[in-house]
Amino acid sequence: MIKAINDAGLKATREGEKSDVDAQQRQKKRLISVSISGAFTLLGVLVHWTHFAPKSAAIALFLVAIISGGWFIAPKAVTAARRLAPDMHLLMTIAVLGAAGIGEWSEGAPAHDTILGFRTRT
Repeated sequence: MIKAINDAGLKATREGEKSDVDAQQRQKKRLISVSISGAFTLLGVLVHWTHFAPKSAAIALFLVAIISGGWFIAPKAVTAARRLAPDMHLLMTIAVLGAAGIGEWSEGAPAHDTILGFRTRT
């Protein structure tokens, strides 16, 4: 079962096994990514709601949040698209791109945070 999961591009270990140092490093990088993305999403929302800065500043903050949040998600989405096997990563990436495409940056920025946030806890 573990071999089949690993062959699918995912990582699996037996319960109680210590995770290796590489897995811990990847976990730490994802946590940093989601933290940066969350912070920029919050700043973008505050700028957007308070009109503290021009709209372009809020869009820039949301764009940084999207890139940071999508850093680990986008490659998985591309892989899913190439295999013609849509998964959560591909569908949420499409949702983020769609939100950005219609100008709803504040809707697209938190989407990758949500996925990445779940990934950092599991």
